Amino acid sequence: TSPVSIVLVLDQSGSMRQASDAVKAAARSFVNALRPEDKLAVMRFSDRSTLESGFSINRSDSLKAIDEYQPRGGTALYDAVHGALSHLERVDGRRVVIVLTDGRDENAAGTGPGSDTTFDELLKTLRASEAAVFTIALGSNVDRAHLEQVATESGGDAYFPETVEALP
Repeated sequence: TSPVSIVLVLDQSGSMRQASDAVKAAARSFVNALRPEDKLAVMRFSDRSTLESGFSINRSDSLKAIDEYQPRGGTALYDAVHGALSHLERVDGRRVVIVLTDGRDENAAGTGPGSDTTFDELLKTLRASEAAVFTIALGSNVDRAHLEQVATESGGDAYFPETVEALP
């Protein structure tokens, strides 16, 4: 099979603080399980998203981006997924986004949206992207309906592990 280009999107909002070590461990085991020919990019997000390592078959940059994970701020979930899809526009072949989050798109105070991108705008970008999105959501404050819709419409899947220990 041909190589896959993957963007691993890690929620590092303040509410992820308790799960931080397990998130890093799960992300590391995901990276180590990839085939050598698969290209990986790592994006972290809280109030805004940042591409921490670009597409590469060299895993050291990806692992460094995971090691530097530090929870703080709000959850700009839709902006992060939209950004990941934008990065995938430039690559050929099978394209995948893996999103690890604990919840919903909201600001740090929990009083409003965390993203500039609306859910409808995200769906429009998703439908045009031909990328599969897999969402992995932890905790009790998860926006299950939206995460399932993003995964299903993209041909991906949504996972809701009971505990953070179930991640790896």
